[in-house]
Amino acid sequence: MAAVKQSSPSKVPILTAGDISPAVMRQFEHSCQNYFIHKKIIADDQVLLIIRGILDNCVSDWISTKRDCLIALSFDTFMINFHTNYLAEDWEDTTLHLPNDKLHH
Repeated sequence: MAAVKQSSPSKVPILTAGDISPAVMRQFEHSCQNYFIHKKIIADDQVLLIIRGILDNCVSDWISTKRDCLIALSFDTFMINFHTNYLAEDWEDTTLHLPNDKLHH
């Protein structure tokens, strides 16, 4: 299972190799956003700077083959593509549907 590692908010988040769950994907996205804020990274440089922290070979191959197109994207659009390619099709449905006993009133 993939995990997110980050030694401090001013360091690039690392997404380790393995299956990426929706929770890990969200943690990676949140860590990247915090990194951008702490380092004052401009929007045009965001994707370029975080892709080096993605260590999974399959994802790295995807990045290598589409590098120029991916680094031209906004971070939000990059993450949409990342979700589409590496999360199950129904990931939003399965994460949004909580059993009734788990709902807070």
